[in-house]
Amino acid sequence: MVIDFDKFDSDDDLNCNLCIIGAGAAGITLAREFNNTKINVILVESGGIEYDHQIQKLYDGETYVTEGSIRRKIYFNSLMAWRLRFFGGTTNHWVGKCEPFRDIDFEKRSWISNSGWPINAADIEKYYRRADKVIQLSSSVYSDELWHHLNIAPFEFNKDRIETWFGQRSGFLREAGNPDSWRDITGKEQGAIRFGKEYRNELFDSNNVKVLLHANAVDLITNNDINHVNSLKISNLSRVRESKIIADTFVLCAGGFENPRILLNSGNRDNGGIANNNGLVGKYYLGHPFAEFGTLVTRDQEQADKLGHDFSMHKALEKNLVDPHLRFSNACLNNNKMLNIGIWLRAISDKNSGIYSAIEIYKQLILNKTLPNNLTKNMINVLKDIDDVIVQSFRNASDDPSSSYTTSRFVIPTEQSIRIWGIVEQAPISDSKVHLSTNQDELGLNKIIVDWKLNGQEKQTMRRALIILGNEFGRLNIGRVKIDDWLLEDDNLLGPLSDTGIGSHPAGTTRMSTTSVSGVVDVNCRSHFIDNLYISGSSIFPTNSYVSPTHTIVALSIKLADHIKRNLVHKSQT
Repeated sequence: MVIDFDKFDSDDDLNCNLCIIGAGAAGITLAREFNNTKINVILVESGGIEYDHQIQKLYDGETYVTEGSIRRKIYFNSLMAWRLRFFGGTTNHWVGKCEPFRDIDFEKRSWISNSGWPINAADIEKYYRRADKVIQLSSSVYSDELWHHLNIAPFEFNKDRIETWFGQRSGFLREAGNPDSWRDITGKEQGAIRFGKEYRNELFDSNNVKVLLHANAVDLITNNDINHVNSLKISNLSRVRESKIIADTFVLCAGGFENPRILLNSGNRDNGGIANNNGLVGKYYLGHPFAEFGTLVTRDQEQADKLGHDFSMHKALEKNLVDPHLRFSNACLNNNKMLNIGIWLRAISDKNSGIYSAIEIYKQLILNKTLPNNLTKNMINVLKDIDDVIVQSFRNASDDPSSSYTTSRFVIPTEQSIRIWGIVEQAPISDSKVHLSTNQDELGLNKIIVDWKLNGQEKQTMRRALIILGNEFGRLNIGRVKIDDWLLEDDNLLGPLSDTGIGSHPAGTTRMSTTSVSGVVDVNCRSHFIDNLYISGSSIFPTNSYVSPTHTIVALSIKLADHIKRNLVHKSQT
């Protein structure tokens, strides 16, 4: 069932067994796990089924980054840009990269303070497999054995140091095994699975799940001892309609920034909100620092073309696209005291090649119906490489003569310099945090301030990664690596990292821990201090690896659903 709270005309409180706050990847996954059960669920969503800028503005806040002793305001509003506030959440513009966390991501690492989860990789493995179905993945293989399935001869890296790994793209291809079925005629990608669109009908037609649109969580109201949530106060954007939801169990699924914000705004704001007895709500904020930070100058054009083909192009494996990259072995991370980091090799297209020029002419003249820029120069390039242009054109046309001409099938020659791009996990420190501003939004809730801080390990990891890569590329006679100048500067100077981690995969702000001394929720995602309040999403991650969090968010949400089912059944029996 779906209810638009903007049009809700009853003054009665709403009652349910389970109230889920937030309809993104976590909330929708959780709600689906209870569909067609005897448990009555209300799924609360601030937005509607389409983007609304006035609702999106509720995400507004301030962001700061600290470099050395200097705290600097970031004026690009990543809090508005990275997230989406309508049914389906940020999956509405999700790229779709999926990859499970590895064993070392869950472990306590002596060289990383505050690391370690109270669960291990084995505890979550079966939930990853169930998550695969939710996000539409056809394989659970991510290792270098995929090169064999792709009929590609891999580079022989020393596996004691460097591993080839694959991410998968969520959402099944329209035509299995055909990477072009991910694109339209212009070569534009169609996007990953959108939870709001994919699962809307299932939840809207449910008999036991009510989806409440345009309903904003305003206050989690507790008992006098502040150890049990009695109800959730909700309001529409205009504040004309307000109501309460009374439930046995509440789950926050509002994301890495909004989960702590709701807690800090609930109850007595001046006293730190609720579920914050230890003052850790909002602390240990983790972003995902990423940047281009080096260049691989290959020995010859043949090496550049192979690297460009093997690592820079999405490939179809069964029903999904896969994305190869490099990572470092557990032993290598341990021996070099590194954070977890992923490396992508980005080939630079040779813009003077005939294939590149032919594609430019085609896109502008045929697709955009405009006179191409630099037509004379591009025609000269085409004529110079006419043999390659003809061969590739006939080859692609013969693949499927009835299909539309698709530019993504062409192999564009690359320059001999390949850029090295990486994304690194952030070392968790308590001074990196989300806290409340004195400014308020349209609902009267305090906005957030994000103070993002790194401790230098991120730059050290990137630098050590390039040294190891350089040794391997040299050993294999592939080429040499040049480190970007900014990475050789003082570790407190962030360079291009300074703007990247704020808003990018926010995590850690309600971290999971064994005891209340070091975290906000326990091993079952329940608040250490409130007996019927749970939290799901990346905010519970104690560490954040280098991979996109959505796969793990969905897996942990399924795990939480199983726990809540057992708990609610036990309560009904007693």
